[in-house]
Amino acid sequence: MNTINTLFTQNWYVIENSNKLKKGDVLSKQWMGSRITIYRGYDGRVQVIQASCPHLGADLGHGKVIGNSIQCGFHHLCFDNKGECSNQKSKADSFEIPKLFIFPSEEKFGVIWAYYGSEALFPIPDFPDKETKKIHVKALKTKKINCHPHVVSSNGFDIQHFKSVHKVNFEKEPVLSILDQYKMELTMHIIIPGEDIFLRFLRLIGLKKIKVTFSTLGGNIASSHTKVGNIEIFILFANRPIMGDQTENQPFLMIPKTKGFIKGLIKNHLYMIFLKPIIEKILRDDALILENMKFRENFTPADLVISKYFDLIKKLPTFEMADHRTFTL
Repeated sequence: MNTINTLFTQNWYVIENSNKLKKGDVLSKQWMGSRITIYRGYDGRVQVIQASCPHLGADLGHGKVIGNSIQCGFHHLCFDNKGECSNQKSKADSFEIPKLFIFPSEEKFGVIWAYYGSEALFPIPDFPDKETKKIHVKALKTKKINCHPHVVSSNGFDIQHFKSVHKVNFEKEPVLSILDQYKMELTMHIIIPGEDIFLRFLRLIGLKKIKVTFSTLGGNIASSHTKVGNIEIFILFANRPIMGDQTENQPFLMIPKTKGFIKGLIKNHLYMIFLKPIIEKILRDDALILENMKFRENFTPADLVISKYFDLIKKLPTFEMADHRTFTL
């Protein structure tokens, strides 16, 4: 069982912008407490792998992309997209080069995601009912918060925070649903007025009620799905742990595209102009409150929903990559 301060739970994490990696490019970086290599093969697909060569441990970020394989710069051993060494000199050798560990990866919303584990247990979240709608996606500013990512993601389940800080009034009691061992969601029916800047904007344009569903998946990913009249807004929060109990928070703002080229272009653009600064202001204000927070589980009866979130966190699977050294000294 995990503790609240377990950092590296299995989940999808943003590791790089897609446009930073062209065909044939390779780079290494620190990720989840260890080093990984990312490369794009000439088929256009991205691979996320352990950085150390399974042979003698050279950094594969100093290697070269050959076709869709990565070639180590130290002895020119090549590893294919299954992690197998494809050019070991002799199959009769008594020692066989171990497989290279490959993380599940995917490109979505203009970024490269990698799953911290040997096999993805769930997909990357997306706009609800995306199959029937075309979606406009805008990546908001990445922010570092000096607070544990599990605590950052818990913010959407803190009903007392909504009431006391954002002055939110509920039409009826919020409903918590635990969907499976990885996901839970909180549905809230909010009455406008309210003192939050977003609620004041909605009141200004004549809207009186708002439905918000806040979800978490695997603890580090959270989302907010808001319906106000005919307006739908989906925000995906990708929280990546960095050393020292810090969080790198990457939000994505999504709205359905309006039909019609000119009308849709203008309307989508106007929505983004209005929504982006309002949402960034809300996130910035909450980030200031979370900054340097030293979380304690001193829950009161009013904290039932947020306590359920931390119960889920403690049961999430963790992962530790195997050590591929070929010998010990």
